[in-house]
Amino acid sequence: MVAGHPFKGSWVYSTGQLLHPDLKRFGMQSAVLFKPPFPGKNPYDHFTAPVVPAFSDFFSAYFGQKSLNISNDRCSKLFESMKRCYANNAQHDPEASCQHYIQGANRACTA
Repeated sequence: MVAGHPFKGSWVYSTGQLLHPDLKRFGMQSAVLFKPPFPGKNPYDHFTAPVVPAFSDFFSAYFGQKSLNISNDRCSKLFESMKRCYANNAQHDPEASCQHYIQGANRACTA
């Protein structure tokens, strides 16, 4: 019995947590906070579906406060193609799929 030590004194929590591999590996010193190693296995874990941002949010992330010149035909085609690309790839990875249109619009349409 070591006075003041949480696992060798009169501590009420299990000493078996010292043998848990996550507690050893990550050096967790708290016996109170314990998260299971498999999140989602608990029946009380409720995960929300990821929210896909609107095209306007996607557009403002790249062209927020920039002044754009969309009067010429090339820029208007680039933005229409970017909108179509985003609509087709919104669920997967629109940033990687539409980089051609984003970079082309940055080069050709920013003033």
